[in-house]
Amino acid sequence: MAVDADRSSVELGLKFSPENDGEVTALQYFQSRAASGVTSATLWTSSGKKLASITFPASTKEGWRTISLEDPVTLSSGSSYVVSYQASNGGYAVTEGDLSAKQSLNGFTLDREAGVYKYGTEGFPTTTFRGSNYLVDIVFESSTPATEVTVPDPGEVEIPAPAPTPTEPPTTPVTPAPVPVTPPVTTPVTPTSGSAGWTINANTVGLAPLGLTCSNLPAYTGNSSVPAGTTITGKRFTGGLDLSAGNITIENSCIQPTSAGRGMPVVATQNFNTFEIAPSKVTIRNSEFDGSKLSIQDAAWATAFIGVADLIGNYVHGFGSGIAIMNSGSTLNAQIERNYVTGLVAWGDPATTGNHSDAFTIRDFTDRSNANRQLNVINNRFNADSGSDTGALFIQTYSGSIDNVLIQGNLLEGNGYQLGLNEMNSSYSNLRSVDNRFSGTGFGATYVQRGSGWAEWSNNYIYKSSATDGKGAAVSKP
Repeated sequence: MAVDADRSSVELGLKFSPENDGEVTALQYFQSRAASGVTSATLWTSSGKKLASITFPASTKEGWRTISLEDPVTLSSGSSYVVSYQASNGGYAVTEGDLSAKQSLNGFTLDREAGVYKYGTEGFPTTTFRGSNYLVDIVFESSTPATEVTVPDPGEVEIPAPAPTPTEPPTTPVTPAPVPVTPPVTTPVTPTSGSAGWTINANTVGLAPLGLTCSNLPAYTGNSSVPAGTTITGKRFTGGLDLSAGNITIENSCIQPTSAGRGMPVVATQNFNTFEIAPSKVTIRNSEFDGSKLSIQDAAWATAFIGVADLIGNYVHGFGSGIAIMNSGSTLNAQIERNYVTGLVAWGDPATTGNHSDAFTIRDFTDRSNANRQLNVINNRFNADSGSDTGALFIQTYSGSIDNVLIQGNLLEGNGYQLGLNEMNSSYSNLRSVDNRFSGTGFGATYVQRGSGWAEWSNNYIYKSSATDGKGAAVSKP
């Protein structure tokens, strides 16, 4: 879950309109890991009149909090209301761009820019910022069976919000010092001809080497929430997949969605209703992620995969972003090997309401519960080519710390920077870049913004197809 760097007092809310008459029985908000001192929530009319205000004990536990009202509040169909909570010390959960367009969801209408805020102590929030969703909610009993309106939590975001005035970069929260441990050591494996990322193309990964195509695979008819212990071979998926049960393998298959929720992953290892993360290994191999059946706008706002898994030999194309290691928990290792991500899709102006594209990104991968935890990103080809690109491989501590990552044998190409390292809301450690190739296009090969930088940087070169092992000019450590 993304956490904003802002630590100012702010009221955060959601503006909504019920499609049926009914009663609000509880108010909800998502408590981020950085929030503290949250003790009040309010239900308002569209003009700022309080319909209900409730106080409750503060909590430090991350997740959705539901605060029951002493007396239910009646709402009228078609009328607009606002539900909000006071983040007295900032550090709130936010997903930017999620509410940039009008939408109908679970019996409620959310107008464009439905996420609202107001700086200062408790007050009626009306200001908006880039379609941000502050994860505020209600429990509602209507004339139809009881339901909850829950605004989805996408994984891929670029900029924390709101930010009406510039603020200094956040200070990494102080946590108790762990017992010193020796960082895990992964011996670099020298890429060989036929295995390195610069030998990959659309015919060498995914379904093509198997003589398969998406069109000749039978449709998957099972549950989109795949049960633990399942192996699926040779199927075509036309919708999203929830792999949060863990112990799941998908192979020789095609993920070709015909629709996608704005800002949501097509395949995820986290359940976005319970926020549970897969407790055991998920593997997706020798498969194709194909966004060609989506509209340009839907494709641009979709990420093919978000979570933590072994992804091996896959061909990913036609989405706004490709693979994101995010919401990854704190225990499972991951192997990202010999995947080809290309053909990314852009929509709108990236400086305002448009999307940003990453071929591959890491937003959290902490070793706090497993000091020997390791993420290997080896022998892939990542091409950031949408025209609205952050870069081919973007590492940013947006949703947690990042530890013990090996980047090796990859071809990084396209627009933006090919390899970016950015310390944001947490720290990073033991990151190594070994024997990679860069196109040198866009803004350039690499940069580091804040933090200690690369623990190891060796044998990285601009890619030159005519040179032995693709070694052009050496790329200096940033």
